[in-house]
Amino acid sequence: MYHEAIIPTMNFPFKIFIFNTKSSDRLIPPHWHASVELLFCLSGKLEVQFPNKRFSLSEQDVLFINSNIIHSSRSPLPGKCLAIQIPLDFLADATESQYGNRFLYKLTPQNATPELKVILMRIKKQLSKENLWDRLTTKASVYELIAELTKNFCVPLAGIKEIESAKHLPKLKKSE
Repeated sequence: MYHEAIIPTMNFPFKIFIFNTKSSDRLIPPHWHASVELLFCLSGKLEVQFPNKRFSLSEQDVLFINSNIIHSSRSPLPGKCLAIQIPLDFLADATESQYGNRFLYKLTPQNATPELKVILMRIKKQLSKENLWDRLTTKASVYELIAELTKNFCVPLAGIKEIESAKHLPKLKKSE
């Protein structure tokens, strides 16, 4: 397992790229990064493994990986994926310091909305162009993406902490 340092794409405050998976034996070993990551499968298949769960992404599937979560991936079929890795400080600014303090995002292939996919397809199209207008439009679309995530895919952090605390109640009762 290793820590991946995320370096933003030139002219952007985040890293954004399309990666091609040409080989079925391509494996990204377990790693983590402070940046959040959104994966949008454009074609083929991508499997993303977490310590206790695995997601298999096919065309048009979306997955959000919260900050500092260990994950790995492999490509059982060749394809393409759009990846957007947003630094924690950028996301904190965009969400008025609420991401990570008041909520996290929960976005899986099962709950992605058509509106979210429209935004991602727009970002994909803009990404292939290299003029200032398209870069500005891409930046605006990423803010729109964050707004959509915040509107429809928030999980209150209090609830997550309460669940974690509840797991330890039996141990606490035994020690009384």
